[in-house]
Amino acid sequence: MCRIRTGKIDANEADVDGLYPFFTCAVGTLRINTPAFDTKAILVAGNGDLNVKYYEGKFNAYQRTYVIESRDEANALPMFLYAFLDLYVGELRKLAIGGVIKYIKLPYLTEAVVPLPAISAQRSFVARLKSAERIRTSLNASSGQSAALFASLQDRAFRGAL
Repeated sequence: MCRIRTGKIDANEADVDGLYPFFTCAVGTLRINTPAFDTKAILVAGNGDLNVKYYEGKFNAYQRTYVIESRDEANALPMFLYAFLDLYVGELRKLAIGGVIKYIKLPYLTEAVVPLPAISAQRSFVARLKSAERIRTSLNASSGQSAALFASLQDRAFRGAL
């Protein structure tokens, strides 16, 4: 159902002015000038935070970041797989091993049982997921704007500039 690979380079390859996203195990995304992938991918951090991201297009990945692709989009939509893995990451965190920096092993991903409803149900779910993501993005932007406005008003009020 899925093809699972890892990136091949170290995090120090990042370039702040890079042209492409560079996915590492960090929550944030870095930049890089050389893409190694051009696909629809679910990216799972293999150590540390164990976060899950989705990306379509050219990018590169850190050596401990799993790059997961659907082998058959007629039966398994990449965004549907992303939604499953975003939920399954809680289980991965329970399975993670190691001392200070926890990590997962490839079998934790390859042996996951992914429920796959009919493709029509997956499409419907993905459409709703995208709609919810747009709303969340809009709310986050509004929240940021509200916080900036409040900080500005607060600053002006305490300087006596209102």
